Formats: sequence, C-alpha cells, structure tokens
Amino acid sequence: DPAKPDATKPETPKTDTSAAKPEVTPPVPNPIPSEPTQPTADVPKPAETNPQPAETPKTDSAAVVADPVKAPAPKVEAPAPKPAAPTFEIPQTTEAAENAFDKADAAYLAAKDQALDQQPLDTIIQQFEAVTKSDALPESLRRIAEARLITVKARKTAQAELFQVRQNQEDLKKKQLSLEAEQQELQKRITENTVKVYQAVGTLQPSSLQRGQGTIYRVTDPATGRTVCYMRTQDPATIKLIGQFVGIKGQFSEDARLGAKVLAPTEVTPCDPGRVHQTITAQIIPPSLMPREPAAQAATDPTPVEPQPQQ
Repeated sequence: DPAKPDATKPETPKTDTSAAKPEVTPPVPNPIPSEPTQPTADVPKPAETNPQPAETPKTDSAAVVADPVKAPAPKVEAPAPKPAAPTFEIPQTTEAAENAFDKADAAYLAAKDQALDQQPLDTIIQQFEAVTKSDALPESLRRIAEARLITVKARKTAQAELFQVRQNQEDLKKKQLSLEAEQQELQKRITENTVKVYQAVGTLQPSSLQRGQGTIYRVTDPATGRTVCYMRTQDPATIKLIGQFVGIKGQFSEDARLGAKVLAPTEVTPCDPGRVHQTITAQIIPPSLMPREPAAQAATDPTPVEPQPQQ
C-alpha cells in the first residue's frame, strides 16, 4: 500500500514536466521576430485598409452637405411659431396675480406714449389674458384688467388696419411707378415717330459774308456742299454746331445786301439726315436728300450701246 502512494507522487512531477514543455514552447516566438520583413509588409496593409474608411467619411460628408440644405427650411419655420406660443403663465396665488396685474398695467400705460404702429399690443394682450384667467386675482383688479383688455384689443384692430393701409399705399406706389415707366416708354415712342417740321435742314457751315448784326452761317447740302440758305444769329453757342446736320426753326426774311433769304433761327437742333422724309420734314431740303422720281432716274442712267456687226 505505501508503494502505491509513492507511484502517484511521481505522476505529479510528470505533470510538472508537461508544464515545463510549455516553457520550452516560448522559444517558438523567436522565429516570429526572425521575420521582421513580415510585420513591415503588414504595416502597409492596414494603411491600404485606411483609404476604405476614408471613403465612408466622403459619403458622410455628402450627407452633411445634404443636411445643411435641408436645415435652412426648419430655420425659417422656427421663428413663426414663437410669437404664437404663450409666454405668460396664469398666476395661481393672490400675490402672483397682483404682481402680474401690475406688470401688465405698467406695460399698458407705457404703450400710450408710443406710436400706434410701435406698441407691443400682442404682448400686453397675452399679459391681461393670463391675469383675467387667474382665480386668485381680486375682483376689483379683475374688472380693471378686463377693461384694459378690451381697450388693447381695440388698439390691435386699429393697428392692423394701419398696417393694411400702409401696405395698400406701397402697392399703389409700385403701380404708379410702373405706370410712369410705361408712360415714359410710350412718350419716347411717340417722340420717335412724331414728324418734326423745320424751316430748313442741312449741314451748318461758316460763311465769308459777314454783314450787319449777328453771325451769318451757311446751310449746305451734305452731299455737294452747296449753300441751300443762309442763317443769321447772335447766339455764340451756335458755333459748336458747325459741321453737323441740323434742323432749323425760325422765320425767313429778305436781305437786300446779300440778295437772298436769311433765316432768323429760334431753334437749332442736331438731327439725323436719314430721318428726312420719315420723321423730319422742312420747307427747304437739300437736293441730295430729295426723293428721285423713276423717270429722272431712267434719264440719268446710261443706256447700253449695242455693238454693230462688222461687214
């Protein structure tokens, strides 16, 4: 019997030898460090996997871009419900009710000194409505608060009508501006299509014949330079129109010294020679601007000479 327990005792050290074997296994990691190139090759591999998560934030950024586009809509809608929400609670105690009445009454009295369009009537109405709904408010103060509330609501109606009148005035101003613009456009078209009548038209040139009072100018044909008529004026600003095609309004008179008619102008206006006989007409028009008749054109055109056959 004692030999059997001895046999079991050596079995336990066998288990110790088995534990020693795992101690021998630690040298196995030696080959792992002996391969330094593999970890270096593994390092870029996680780097390659990094671009993949980088692509996911791109999709997230796209979602973020889409979110701000949708975000402005609620931002615009957010301020709308704010004025509609009540900001004054109904007081539950007598002291709180009296304090609320004092604040509402002070706002009511302060609003009297302000213009109607600047009075905070919505706030005052909410204050008095909260006060009148309180059961803790004394009856004497309740009657005053109810009277104040009726008055403030009447002011609110008048304020709304004032805003509506101003809006109508702005609409009328806009319509008036549009009508004025349309009228100016129509007036411009009328002036462009209205026939202007002058006593003479032509190119203004200086004259060597200077006799009598005033400066004498020649009104010439723009094509030939020949004198169509003379013009005498004392206006020094006329010299700036030399060389321009002008229309002249005024009166003709016989000048014995010149032996010709001289025009005393009342208006000298630059104009377009291409508009003559369209929107411009005059008593004296240069010959080159006169319409040519078909017969006159045929007479001036050279007739072709037929070649004679040789004999």
